Amino acid sequence: MFAYAAWEPGPRRLTLVRDRFGIKPLSYARTGDAVVFGSEPKAVLSHPALTARLDLDGLRELLLSAHPMINTPGRSAFAGLREVAPGTVVAVTPEGVRTRRYWSLTPVEHVDDLPATVARLRELLKEAVTGQLAADVPVSVLLSGGLDSSVIAALGRRAAGTLHTLSVDVGNQASARDAMGRDPDGPYAELMARHLGSLHRRVRLDADVLADPAGRARVGHLRDGLTLGDFDTSLLQLYRAVREDFPVTLAGDGADELFGGYRWFTPRTAVAESFPWDSVLDRADLTRLLDPALAAALDLPAHRAELHRAACAEIEHLPGTAPAEAALRRDCYLNLTRFLPCLLDRADRLGMGVGLEVRVPFLDHHLVEYVFNTPWDMKTFDGREKSLLRAAVTDLLPEPVLTRRKSPYPLVRDPAYRVALTAQVDFLLAEAGPATDLLDVSAVRSLLLEPTGADRFPREGLELVLDLDHWLRAHRPALLL
Repeated sequence: MFAYAAWEPGPRRLTLVRDRFGIKPLSYARTGDAVVFGSEPKAVLSHPALTARLDLDGLRELLLSAHPMINTPGRSAFAGLREVAPGTVVAVTPEGVRTRRYWSLTPVEHVDDLPATVARLRELLKEAVTGQLAADVPVSVLLSGGLDSSVIAALGRRAAGTLHTLSVDVGNQASARDAMGRDPDGPYAELMARHLGSLHRRVRLDADVLADPAGRARVGHLRDGLTLGDFDTSLLQLYRAVREDFPVTLAGDGADELFGGYRWFTPRTAVAESFPWDSVLDRADLTRLLDPALAAALDLPAHRAELHRAACAEIEHLPGTAPAEAALRRDCYLNLTRFLPCLLDRADRLGMGVGLEVRVPFLDHHLVEYVFNTPWDMKTFDGREKSLLRAAVTDLLPEPVLTRRKSPYPLVRDPAYRVALTAQVDFLLAEAGPATDLLDVSAVRSLLLEPTGADRFPREGLELVLDLDHWLRAHRPALLL
């Protein structure tokens, strides 16, 4: 990360530019006659003139970026510290700070028929993967055995010859589907690796590794925010294993947001009043763990509604766009600009934490602009999610991989993981850690620590309590709540 740099008075101009999708974070703050900037908040806050402060807006951003993963472009959890929004230029001069968007998703009429669209998509995919493979160091591909990573691996195999692929096994993975409908990735990744003839490595992680407090603290330090639990700790371990041999790896991030792979992409004509993934990812109202007065002051439902209205106001539609098409275009935009940045920030920070560059070919802007403007009935022309993507790579993948439905990133299912987290929360409450000042301790005990009951919270509640306590210990912010 950057240390810090200061702008001094005079006829000077500092320009901060962030990439189109916010893959690389960039933070800045004003202090007196200086501007301090860095790739991460902790770098900016290392300046002696700045201190960490947490107000209500910052706490809202801190909580929502993890539960349920809503990113607000330009905002930060720290009062007075801003993020350069994706596709934006921030210019600082003696006269002040000016912000300008240099790129955004805009509507363009799609004129290609279905065969031409499939052919053009294949060209764009090939160009994107080939371009991202260009490096003067060894490059690998993360291969889950899902459609997205398999597309990158298959195109990479054709472009690079010898291909190195890696996958992760998390905890005690059963051979059958779990309650969330997840197929274990292992058999599909192995099938794809054999199909490609790649040099494949499986990274195996157990519950005790994923529940290790030191590992969670490391993830929290790298992310400067709340974590996504073992979703993050397992990824950091995977990245660490990749970095043993490869400084660069390719990943399939962005395909679900672009092609509509998530289950919350459903046709509707009415204008939704919430983010499409809200109801899917909100498995429990985690604000019930907060001090009641604080939860009331935060009023997260109203805040989320405000964020949704502001995001929807950015979206443009071509004249005459049908209501159903407009609704799905809106969902795609929200996923690309509010949900995906949470995943990209996670990938970049955890990757850089072990010296690994994570590249995402699906976010080549030429590819994104073309697919974003492709009508929904083409994206799902045969009734399946991402059927357009499947059609573009039919000859590259074995049938079981080509037809495999979306299976989320694997989470640990070993009961030992929850047992370990429960013990850690119990200890935190006993020692009255800093998070207890913001929590309703009696609610935490009844909802998280008591024997299983009908109202037992999911483990996200345990992870929230532990992460919030670590964040407060690490940054020691002045509380402006």
